[in-house]
Amino acid sequence: MRSDSARLPEVSLSRHGDPAEAGVVCASLPLAPLREAWQADGRLAAGLPSWLCADEMGLLAQFPVQKRQLEWLAGRLAAKQALSHYRNWLDAAVPHPAGMAIQRQPDGRPFVDERTYLSISHNRCQAVAAVANCPVGIDVESFDALQAGSIADLLAEQEVVAVAAGQGCDRSQARTLIWCLKEALFKACGQRAFVPFARAIQILDWPQGKVPLWRVDSRAAGQAWTEEAAPACDHWQVETAWTETSAQVLVYRQGRPGADPIKRAEE
Repeated sequence: MRSDSARLPEVSLSRHGDPAEAGVVCASLPLAPLREAWQADGRLAAGLPSWLCADEMGLLAQFPVQKRQLEWLAGRLAAKQALSHYRNWLDAAVPHPAGMAIQRQPDGRPFVDERTYLSISHNRCQAVAAVANCPVGIDVESFDALQAGSIADLLAEQEVVAVAAGQGCDRSQARTLIWCLKEALFKACGQRAFVPFARAIQILDWPQGKVPLWRVDSRAAGQAWTEEAAPACDHWQVETAWTETSAQVLVYRQGRPGADPIKRAEE
C-alpha cells in the first residue's frame, strides 16, 4: 500500500489469503504495535490524513476513548490493505489509501461500492478485514471475552455440545467459534437485528476441517425470514483460524463468477 512509512513507525500490515482461487482477500493488523506507535509520539496521528478521508477522520474523532479509536482505526487500516491487494488482483487502479473511502451504511455495515463486499472485525488484540466479489463476513473474538450466561439466549446448549465434540475443543472455545460464525454470517447476509438472526441459525454439527451444518428456525427468531436472510449452509464456504487466545471465522458465498471477478454474485 502506498504510504509514508515514516509516519507509521513500528506498524506492519500483514496480508493473508489470496484471491487467485477464492476471490477473497483477508488482512490483519495487531493492535499492540499500533497502540505503541500512537503513544510514542505524534507521527502516527499526524500521518492519518494520508490513510483516512475527511469523513473517516471525522468518525475517528467521535470516539470518546483512545481504546475505541485504536480498534476502529486498526479495522480501517486492515480493510484498506485488503482493498489495495484486491484491486491489484483485478488489475484495477489502486488509489492512495485516503482515496479508498469506506462509508458506513445505515445498518452499520462498511461500504465501498456496489461491486465490492467488505467485512471488518476486531478484538482486544487484532483487527481483521475481508474483501471479496461476493457476500463475505469475518469475525474474530477472544476465547475469554464471551461469558456463557450473557450469550445463553443466542447459543443453545446443544450447539455448544455438538461443536465441542466436532472440533475437539472445550466449551469456551466452542462458544467462541459459534459466536464468530453467526456474527460472520450476519455481516455477510443478515437483515434487521443480530439477535433474531442468531437465534434462527442453529448449528447442528461442525467437524474439523469441514463446513458446519446448520438449519434455520424462523420460529426461534419470532418473525418471518426471507431466503436471503436465512442462509442455507450448502451455499457458503467457512474457514477458521485459531491462536492460543482467539478464534477467527470467515464466510463467503459459493458460486462466485470466475470470468468476471467484479460482477456481483447472483443471489
